Amino acid sequence: MNRIQKYTIPTTPNAIHGFIFDLAVLAGNIIFAMSILDQTEDLPDRTVGLLMALAIVAQLFGAILKSSPLKQRLWKKPSRSGKGILDKFMDVLLFFHFILFSVVCLLAMDLLGIVNLVDRSASGEDLWVVISLVIAAILTFSVWRAGKRPGESLPETAQHSILQEALADGLLLISVSIITRFFWESWYLELEPSRGIGFSPRAIVLLVGLSLLFVVFYLPSRYLFLVEDYRYLRTWVRMWVAMLPIAWLVLVG
Repeated sequence: MNRIQKYTIPTTPNAIHGFIFDLAVLAGNIIFAMSILDQTEDLPDRTVGLLMALAIVAQLFGAILKSSPLKQRLWKKPSRSGKGILDKFMDVLLFFHFILFSVVCLLAMDLLGIVNLVDRSASGEDLWVVISLVIAAILTFSVWRAGKRPGESLPETAQHSILQEALADGLLLISVSIITRFFWESWYLELEPSRGIGFSPRAIVLLVGLSLLFVVFYLPSRYLFLVEDYRYLRTWVRMWVAMLPIAWLVLVG
């Protein structure tokens, strides 16, 4: 009976968090598809660096604040077998999370003038590279720990408020929004001649490339929502629907 209920549409609030997150992403992509963001001037490097640093901080504190409420819900769910394809994919996403935030840390330091990724001859550059890797490792560990299902018993002290998780979700949304804006969408802005190219082989190749960016830049940042509902088909459908405005730009323009 539990197995059947697991794959039915949940009516409990635990499905709300991922739904709201994807809805916010869809709204952001619609705004982008309407070319509102295209009209903005390029920000100074230092400002972009500060925004990337904000994405790092938001990811860390979002994971810390979401840990307690998420663990309470995961504790009530069946444990992951670790043998299915999706289970292994979730582990791969953690590796992508580490790679992604390693790059974010390095670029933030470069834009803030702390390191020079072009000229590595200056002394102390390698130390900052190591520091960025350590920061990324701490971030990924925090996300893994927050999304790790508790053991047989949940500590009685694991209390949280609705406001706490709302704040956590907001911080995680800020983090993924900054990352997709300055990695994914900025990359797409360079492809303006490829917009509205219809259902051609070139369009298919471009959509495949955007799908890879979706896996590398978006899914790792969404890990703490995905870990709760990755077994549901509608979760994946909903996430791809949120990306339809970008596909519309490629095909229709």
